[in-house]
Amino acid sequence: MSSGLGRRSVVSLVWLCCAAGARGQAGADPPLTLREAIDRAAARAPEVAVAAAAQAEADAAGRLSGPLRTGLSLHTDPAYVAGVPGPVLGRLPSIAGVDLRQSFYDPGRQIEAEEGKARLAQAQGEVGIARLRAAEQAAAFFGRCRAGDAAIRAAEARVGARRSARDRTARLREEGRATVLDEQRARLLMAQAQQELRRARSERELDGFALRRLLGLPADAPLTLGGEPSLPEPSPDGTDDLAAARSTDPRLRAMGERVAAEERAVRIRGRLFAPVVDASAQYSRLYKTADWDEFYRTFKPDSWSIGASINLPLFASGRSAAAARATARLDRLRAERAARERDLEIEVRRTQQALLQAREGIEVAQLSEAVAAEDLRLARALLSEGRIEPADLAEKEQLLAEAQRDRTRAEADLALAQVGRLALRGELLLVTVP
Repeated sequence: MSSGLGRRSVVSLVWLCCAAGARGQAGADPPLTLREAIDRAAARAPEVAVAAAAQAEADAAGRLSGPLRTGLSLHTDPAYVAGVPGPVLGRLPSIAGVDLRQSFYDPGRQIEAEEGKARLAQAQGEVGIARLRAAEQAAAFFGRCRAGDAAIRAAEARVGARRSARDRTARLREEGRATVLDEQRARLLMAQAQQELRRARSERELDGFALRRLLGLPADAPLTLGGEPSLPEPSPDGTDDLAAARSTDPRLRAMGERVAAEERAVRIRGRLFAPVVDASAQYSRLYKTADWDEFYRTFKPDSWSIGASINLPLFASGRSAAAARATARLDRLRAERAARERDLEIEVRRTQQALLQAREGIEVAQLSEAVAAEDLRLARALLSEGRIEPADLAEKEQLLAEAQRDRTRAEADLALAQVGRLALRGELLLVTVP
């Protein structure tokens, strides 16, 4: 009876442990892919938040400086009047009143509105640039972390090989078949391998910390990388890289919008006939205690008026200087746009060359890994026949680990080159910043 209860208790305990393990495994965070890292960084990087806030500020400033302004206000103007009733503080004494003002045309405000559009376009371009930079940084850190994992594995294999060589040299020293210098040299190589392992782990930890902070994750959050560091090919629509880059580059697009806004502002400044047209309507409820009826036979408590104002400036000091400054600013923006077009063409050529070199590098790395794997297979066969020493097999394992590390680095370089090309074509980011 007791044995049956014991067996049932053990079975129940095992079942509970398996269920807890399954729940823990199901609740674990999925591995982070390169695509997810890029999208998350483009949406949550602090630099993107700064640029988005600047864009919102420029948008609000542009609405504030709109060409048409409407004002509606309520007022009361109590006053003591002795003699002929007149305005006090710019208004007639009244119980309550309403003022409505509307600006129909103001060249100065139109110029401010166009300049606000130019600043908004620049801020929008900065948002696009910040998102692209964050995405490229995420791709770079993702590749560095994957390469760091491979470097740690290679360093661990190297430590194992050096440890085997050190132990073998120690045995030979005891047998008198090796010198003290040989043993010290083996210990030195072991210490150097351990130092390289510590360096690889430190660099991997630093790259992981940078990737977490770029993605908006806590510094101690678990971060598991998954998936191959590859991205889809560019859209097969027949558009070459340079044409796609010119049509989607955020900096170039912002410069084009800024140039268009500044051109409209310069045309407004050059108009000879540029009146300022305003309209206003006013209603006031007057009160008899101000003795209005004693001085005006036609007095009525309800007073209202409506009218328009047309102001045509004939001369304004500094107008020519302001126009010259606006023209110089427009010329500067045009020159900056031409320089960006030139730099964009160079970036496209450089990116294409980097992509070609990365593809060649990964072919070489894959071939090197295949050779190292075959060499290791032959070494294991020779070891089973007693024709080589175990330390020789450890050296072959180290070479394979280093070849796998080089292949991982080549994959990271290829992914980074693909990211650069997709970024230039405007096909990298799949998310939008709210």
